[in-house]
Amino acid sequence: MKKAVFFFVPLIVGLIFQISCLNTKNSKEIEKIDEMILVLENMEDTLNAVDLDSVLRSYDRVATRTHGLQTLVSQLPSSSDLKIKMKLHGDIHKIFQKYPKKHKELLKDIVERKEYLKKLKNDVDILDKDSLLTYIRFEENEVMNLKKNYDIVYGNLVRHFALEKEVAPVINNFIDSLFQAAKSGRKI
Repeated sequence: MKKAVFFFVPLIVGLIFQISCLNTKNSKEIEKIDEMILVLENMEDTLNAVDLDSVLRSYDRVATRTHGLQTLVSQLPSSSDLKIKMKLHGDIHKIFQKYPKKHKELLKDIVERKEYLKKLKNDVDILDKDSLLTYIRFEENEVMNLKKNYDIVYGNLVRHFALEKEVAPVINNFIDSLFQAAKSGRKI
């Protein structure tokens, strides 16, 4: 009986030590995975905070103005401030039109990448070190590519909302003056 105790106690202590070393050995990798998940969650939260209805309302406002302006732009001198603002208005129209689709695709990609990272985090203890590091490098590249795409898509939206606020009053005043001229019977 004593021989069995002397044999099993060191064996159990050795197993516990080895398991605790495994956990510390992979803590850096788990930390990297957690950081990537946090980056994805921050992007997802920002995108979820975007009111797609407001983007669509802005698109509708811009689309309404764009139709009438397209014919007028060709008749203005190329250096006119109004023509430049009208062209910017057209660019805003295109961005707002494309944003909802890009928004949904980006959110889908973020959610998928988070799921892959969570699976990787669960598999940390069963993967050998080389495989784990290979997967982590791959996931870092994927998260970095998603972040670049996010910066472009979301950055364009923010810039074009600001630009629309700058351009819209000029365009609206121009359209109002055309309507006033038409109501009063003056030639345009």
